[in-house]
Amino acid sequence: MVKRAFKHNKVIQFNNVIQNLEKLGMTVEVEMEQAGQLTSLLIEKYFMRNSNVSCCAVSIYSHSPIEHDIIVMSGGSAQGMLFKFSWGADDEFLNDVCAVLQG
Repeated sequence: MVKRAFKHNKVIQFNNVIQNLEKLGMTVEVEMEQAGQLTSLLIEKYFMRNSNVSCCAVSIYSHSPIEHDIIVMSGGSAQGMLFKFSWGADDEFLNDVCAVLQG
């Protein structure tokens, strides 16, 4: 599992975030739950080149409309016959998601 945390000082447009993730070729399933100031996103991606599946959990805590703390966690799994590790797909996926979130 790979984890990254950062502060974001812009208004987050969730529709744009979802569209930009899909433009990266990701099969994205997003579940948004808003409980006051906390928003959670769950995202999945299948990497065909090595049969890996990565998932990403994003927690966004909003202090104000333009001030957010964002925690992104990514993990992967492989479906290989002999080797069952992700070959770095979860780290690549985390970098893509963080780039989209940082705009």
